[in-house]
Amino acid sequence: MDRRALMNIEGDWAGNIVGTNTGRVFAEFAQDKGITGTVRLNDDAFGIFVYTCTGTVADELELGLRSPTIDRGKRGPKSSSSGV
Repeated sequence: MDRRALMNIEGDWAGNIVGTNTGRVFAEFAQDKGITGTVRLNDDAFGIFVYTCTGTVADELELGLRSPTIDRGKRGPKSSSSGV
């Protein structure tokens, strides 16, 4: 494959989640030899999930997402382990 024809997805991306779950998706990608970045899913029912991602782009785009975290500050207080 001609390397000049590779897809460049570097930058900020935004879109909608539709189907059984609904919400928004926001992604920030950097691209060098591979792809790295952050993907944020804002699910209308379950809140915000933040993933780090790595991947490759050749004939197809392949991304792997890791370690979701929940931003509970947008949905309510965090639970306290002190029992107070």
